[in-house]
Amino acid sequence: MSLQAPRTHRPLLLAAGLLAAVYLPRIAAPLVYDDLSVIVNNPKVRAEMPWRAYVTPDYFDFSGNDTWRPLGTLTTRAVARLAGTSPAGSRLPWLLLHAAAGILLAALLVSLGLAPEAAAWAGALFLLHPAHVETLMCASFNEDLLVAAGLCGMLLAHRRGRPLLAAACYAAAALSKESGVLGFPVLALMDALVGARREPRAYSLYALTAAAYAALRFGPLAGPQSAHGLASAIPWSERLACAAAAWLTDLRIFALPLRLRIEYFALPPSSALQAAAWEAAALAALGAVAAAAWRLRRRGETLFLLLWPLPFLALTSPLVPANILSLRLTAERFLYVPCLGAAAALAWALRRRPGVLGAVLVLWSGSAAWRAADWSRESRLWSSLAAIYPWSAKAQEGLGDAYLREQRWPDAAAAFEKALALRAERRDLVLAHYVPLTSELSWDTQAAHRGLGLADWNLGRLDQAEAEFRRAAELAPRGDSFSFRALAYLEASRGRFRAARQAAEQGLARSPADEMLERIKDDASRSRLSFRARFY
Repeated sequence: MSLQAPRTHRPLLLAAGLLAAVYLPRIAAPLVYDDLSVIVNNPKVRAEMPWRAYVTPDYFDFSGNDTWRPLGTLTTRAVARLAGTSPAGSRLPWLLLHAAAGILLAALLVSLGLAPEAAAWAGALFLLHPAHVETLMCASFNEDLLVAAGLCGMLLAHRRGRPLLAAACYAAAALSKESGVLGFPVLALMDALVGARREPRAYSLYALTAAAYAALRFGPLAGPQSAHGLASAIPWSERLACAAAAWLTDLRIFALPLRLRIEYFALPPSSALQAAAWEAAALAALGAVAAAAWRLRRRGETLFLLLWPLPFLALTSPLVPANILSLRLTAERFLYVPCLGAAAALAWALRRRPGVLGAVLVLWSGSAAWRAADWSRESRLWSSLAAIYPWSAKAQEGLGDAYLREQRWPDAAAAFEKALALRAERRDLVLAHYVPLTSELSWDTQAAHRGLGLADWNLGRLDQAEAEFRRAAELAPRGDSFSFRALAYLEASRGRFRAARQAAEQGLARSPADEMLERIKDDASRSRLSFRARFY
């Protein structure tokens, strides 16, 4: 980036210092949330994998993904092999990539004709937005970082007349996450609005890249697509209302990033009037964008910044079935790429008011630091969610699991008991709406019974623990042997070897290759327990 005077460096230098102040004190916090299943409790992520596995259907066997994201998986595995389960080692590479994305954004904006200082403010605002805490503290959310860096690299290389490099960046973005394929349409929009000369050779190269990706992604590497039973059961009118609520929530998170959370549940409108209010508010917001676009029609580069977030927000909208299937209205990591354009548009709007930009940057940094503190401990993270959704069984179950890992047995038992009560009394608002619509969900759940059993066991309430494990085993899906292991081991540890053998045999009927169940079965046959095991 050709910054022309020391003053133009200041926003990015200030951002670098604030970024370090926000994240470095928390960089060694325990890995939690999705990192537990992807990195901490998944030894396969550190196993060596041949290159061929990333471009064949074998990818879905070792990656755990339902969609083809080979570069995202490859980089996750590369970092895991280098850093192991080190929290700081797992997060640092992505924090550095985040910083690079902010610098690339500033360089791109300079190439579009923005003043260097305004471009630097845009990069600074992007770097410090509080919604990025989730993406940066959860190392397994690296795909959005890769898409952002690839997208900025593509647009910048194209502006500088380097189509081969632009195509390589485009391929990297698309191979990281499917939203990266929007790079070509976004580039075409940029050229159309900024007035750049569109070279057929460059466009042909980008189109060929997109076509090659699509041929693989929707051909031999389509993957085990998620079931659409729930999505098909939800009427389009409800999806539209949820989409409106999601867009309003996204706007609120960007403008007022408070009360951030790891889940934004897709609660349906409580009435037709509320649905109409959501949709009217969303239309008003879109109308405001349209009015601003009309006023900026002669300022193509600024109009591009304003429109940049829209296709990415549309792709993650509840109108898309995959998002509704997760019962999620939106997620903060969905805003990572849209924030590139939004931060740039805000920096342009306030370009003559550096004091206001500095105040926004400091306020956002404070909010980000406050939110990052929630990631310092797993129980604090889930407690923050439970405080916002006190009716949520999922929040209580996550909190219970966190307490188990922290060995806070009474707190864990209380959380799981509350989760089961919310389910038994039909007070969970999400489940109350969606359970009647699909067999994919139910009011009872293996996880809560299993967690309560573990808490009871460690509290010495062995009869209660046995009852919870038996209920968990009844609810366990085929192939899941954890509850049978816990039940069999508990019975063996109590000297009840006949019951232990029965539980082990039941588990082996579901998971014939389970080594621990085989060992418990053999020990029970000899009326002894020859090893110690932990289940949390």
